Amino acid sequence: MGDIYPGHRWNYQLCKLVCAAKAHDLFVIDAPFGNFKDEAALAKSAAMACALGFDGKWAIHPSQVDTINRVFSPAQEDVDLAVKVLRAHQDAVDKGLGAVQVEGRMVDHATVKMARQLFERAKLLGMVPPSLANA
Repeated sequence: MGDIYPGHRWNYQLCKLVCAAKAHDLFVIDAPFGNFKDEAALAKSAAMACALGFDGKWAIHPSQVDTINRVFSPAQEDVDLAVKVLRAHQDAVDKGLGAVQVEGRMVDHATVKMARQLFERAKLLGMVPPSLANA
């Protein structure tokens, strides 16, 4: 289990911070990582913050930006799946259907909401072509 989440003395406070921010539709940014020369440790710290629900991480040195962006940016496959989910959901709504599936999985309201959030983040990052901007 330690490989998945090693534990952190501030876990409760970090989770409480994330939940409060998300409840108010706010972005929540993790604290900076001080050892700007240790890219592997920065990546691990950023991955943990991302797993806890943070939207980003402060950088204190330009050398940290690429690592932080890589960790917090969605994978292109996830963006493509989000587009499929949003299109399938809209198609179902247009046809008056009560349920829809994408790639063998049922799509519920929470799935649509997460797909919309990921899609909007990808748009902000320039990962969505203009032709799909209104998906």
